[in-house]
Amino acid sequence: MSENIISVDNLHSKLSTRDGAAYVLTDISMSIKKGSTVGVIGESGSGKTQLLLALTGNQELTPGVYNGNVEYKFTNGVNGPLKIYPNDNDDSGNKLQKLQVTTDGNYKRKRPFSYKRFVKKESKKIKSKVGFIPQDPKSYLNPYWTVETFFKQSFKRNNESGKFRSFLKDYLESVQLPFEIRDKFPNQISGGEAQRVMMAFVLSHKPDIIIGDELTTGVDVSRQRKIIELFEDIKKDKPDLTIILISHDINFLHHLVDDYFIMYGGCVVENISNKEHIFQSEYLHPYTRELINSISSNNGINSRNIDELTSSINIHKPIVGCPYLSKCTSSIEKCDKLIPEIQGTQPDSWQRCWRKFDGK
Repeated sequence: MSENIISVDNLHSKLSTRDGAAYVLTDISMSIKKGSTVGVIGESGSGKTQLLLALTGNQELTPGVYNGNVEYKFTNGVNGPLKIYPNDNDDSGNKLQKLQVTTDGNYKRKRPFSYKRFVKKESKKIKSKVGFIPQDPKSYLNPYWTVETFFKQSFKRNNESGKFRSFLKDYLESVQLPFEIRDKFPNQISGGEAQRVMMAFVLSHKPDIIIGDELTTGVDVSRQRKIIELFEDIKKDKPDLTIILISHDINFLHHLVDDYFIMYGGCVVENISNKEHIFQSEYLHPYTRELINSISSNNGINSRNIDELTSSINIHKPIVGCPYLSKCTSSIEKCDKLIPEIQGTQPDSWQRCWRKFDGK
């Protein structure tokens, strides 16, 4: 069995907003195996993007992550695991200090905490190991650089041997782009081409992990098929590469992923290690069951966007019980008092639901 390349323990995060503190992540505990492809799904406001930012140490510190731990375990180039957010059980001395909440609802740290020293310092070490493919790749490409100039930076930074021309040609061809695109600026290429340029650029850094954020938003079915084929080819060539795909489109994800993480209200409520179980309601968390039923047809998953659904949870109040309580039709007394613990369902799968294990 593959070892975990990412382990997340008891991660909590909140941000400052005009309406007060927003509790965007609550008690996130999860692990991702090396070489796996996982899908993170959930409706609008479920916390998918905030989880992505927290995992990479890029969430805004207002105050951002205030408790928990994210540990990376790479096999090459890094000695020992990297912990981005040291928790109270960590013996490194770089502890993440608790927040002191005042009576007026504001918060401050009990003792000074240096985000730059304790988080940015560690997250810099993983940048060469984690590649990010954004939802809008054109916004990440320098408008004054040609594609060739963009790749020259990668070639120099990675101290690649050999000739740059061969380096560029190989990576462009790996994502089915013609070599001639090297002379074009971002405004001269399509959105699909920009996405493939970004994919090639990320691959040129030889990452251990790739994170893709909403790659199929605004993309037609034929383009989705090409993206699926690209990822399939990448996995054949690099079987140890770990891929995390954040998407609303289960039809897209189901072609690629090994398992799913389901989010609701800033919590990961279920991990489905056998992706086929997402069609079998007897295994599912009540929210996952509602989610699948809302986008399913008699012929399986249709193309309806999950983002048509919106979370009803009030993120400006800390979660006390089950985050899904207000919409659940089968809750028990315990559900409004305690956040459900992680409990196993099928081998290597788990969910957070009191009724599933305590209810009759």
